[in-house]
Amino acid sequence: MFDPPPVNKGQVIFYRAGGPPLALGCMVREGERAAETRLSKLTKDRYFVHYADPGTHQYWAKNLSKDAVNLEIEAGETYFVKCEIAVGLMSSNPNLSPSDIAEFESVKDKLEPMANPSG
Repeated sequence: MFDPPPVNKGQVIFYRAGGPPLALGCMVREGERAAETRLSKLTKDRYFVHYADPGTHQYWAKNLSKDAVNLEIEAGETYFVKCEIAVGLMSSNPNLSPSDIAEFESVKDKLEPMANPSG
């Protein structure tokens, strides 16, 4: 389904299947403070591909509470991260969790790629 990552890179497929309306996005970030990079605001029924250098990476999302997932990226490998939004009375909170190809395959038919993943 996906091309292999570029040489000396790994790839992470972030996806969000179903859940609350489009307006409630999951802004996926990496790094802290000055080194923070916004990867994408992942909306309902979308996915995006992120290429990463080998090593330990922490990806996170935050509204009132912060949730993070740590991945040990290896060159040539593909990883999957699922984003879910828990809606409460006054706010919504993201949940990032490791996934796998089987879980992604079970929802891929309703997912579309993000038009501009770095936004």
